[in-house]
Amino acid sequence: MTRIAMVRAGLAVTLAVHVIATATGCGRSGSGEEPMPDETGRPDDPGSELEPQADSAPPCVEECGDWTCGPDGCGGSCGECSFPRSECVAGTCVCEPSCAVGECGQDGCGGYCPPCHTGDPKAPWSCDQHWTLCDETTRTCVPMERICGPCSDASSLCDRQKLDCEAAEAAVPLADCSGGWCRVQGGVSFVMGGPDGGEGKEWGGPGVNYENSYPRHPVVLTRGFEIMQTEVTTKAWLEVMGTATAPTRYPACGSDCPVSMGTFFDVLAFANRASQKSGYKPCYVLEGCNSPAEGWKLECERAIFVGPDCGGYRLPSEAEFELAAGAGVTSCFPNGCALWGLANCAPEEDVSKMAWFCGNSAVGYEGCKDCSSIGGTGPRGPPCCGPHPVGQKEPNAFGLLDVIGNVVEFTGTLKADHHEGLAVDPGFDTVINQPVIWKGGSYSSTDTNACVGRRNGIRLDFEGVDAGGVGFRP
Repeated sequence: MTRIAMVRAGLAVTLAVHVIATATGCGRSGSGEEPMPDETGRPDDPGSELEPQADSAPPCVEECGDWTCGPDGCGGSCGECSFPRSECVAGTCVCEPSCAVGECGQDGCGGYCPPCHTGDPKAPWSCDQHWTLCDETTRTCVPMERICGPCSDASSLCDRQKLDCEAAEAAVPLADCSGGWCRVQGGVSFVMGGPDGGEGKEWGGPGVNYENSYPRHPVVLTRGFEIMQTEVTTKAWLEVMGTATAPTRYPACGSDCPVSMGTFFDVLAFANRASQKSGYKPCYVLEGCNSPAEGWKLECERAIFVGPDCGGYRLPSEAEFELAAGAGVTSCFPNGCALWGLANCAPEEDVSKMAWFCGNSAVGYEGCKDCSSIGGTGPRGPPCCGPHPVGQKEPNAFGLLDVIGNVVEFTGTLKADHHEGLAVDPGFDTVINQPVIWKGGSYSSTDTNACVGRRNGIRLDFEGVDAGGVGFRP
């Protein structure tokens, strides 16, 4: 019983006793019964004398005015201060940010301290090699030893950082890859997005169009998550879905090449089927779907996302993908290297180490794409280009492969503009019936179009992927 119910019950008992006592006490005269009280507690006899009744107190009027916090004069509150370090002073929330020397991350007042800049200060002129990762628990910048992990497992990218191997062995790695999956720890923040064409020459110089990839802004991811080390291959698709064919425009590329033309709903169906096969509840509810004969080319009215804690397989949010792909890098590419020119298909060594793009994606198999018109005013792409088998390029700092180039990748985030200011766990949209964000660039992308922070929207239906070159990794 609640407190209010108990109080009311007590009053009911008291009133009941009072009525019984009045009815059964010395209540008889020689002429008959005394008048009984009515429901107001007053005797029916208008001549009876009543005890004086006290006047009820007037209702309290709240006096907040322009106060946004503090007492309202009636035992309540005019509002609460929302940030951890804020306090109420004369009706106004006052917050003093905490950004001492060496501290990073959230400042306790809804803002963000100056971002980290971890990396090699003696990096080559063409490479920035700095990362913005902050451990939100300790509010300290994440050292390279935690980004790269043990020296024995370090990629060639991390080898170039001259790691302290003893410290790397003792550190808890921010990401750990094994069995084809990479686990990325939660409780970290980083700077997401890219500069506009007017400010960021490391992204290709003034005039390069990055649509809504800017402004750069801090993002906190409170949850850890797992993500596939490579893109889903046609072999993996057939094993999970059991269809006769896989959604690819390039079957001659082979079974180790990525899926490249499934609809967004095909991708969610794959995630749901993989969840069911592993004994997990699916993360998506698909509504109003067709029944394609191929077992793919699925189109639905909408998808309902159960939520990031669903437990089964799901697509990464845009922020999760960008963290996993770039490890908080400040430059265009996951290896910390930048470009000093306009977008084209020049066979840049720094890009070619990590990605298949229009500068190196020539193939000889049947059904390839003509990329000779791609490249702007610079070098053009090959007359026959296409995706390649996964896992042939250098891993990024976290150990993931093909995070840029080869095929662009679906995320689970609806297309919307970036905004300035801190974002916490963004991009987990519940109802998906509009274009979503893709990331990573493809075999036909120019160099700067494969940048980590690059983003664009893509339709959910088959026409949105009919040209090929769209894949995914849950």
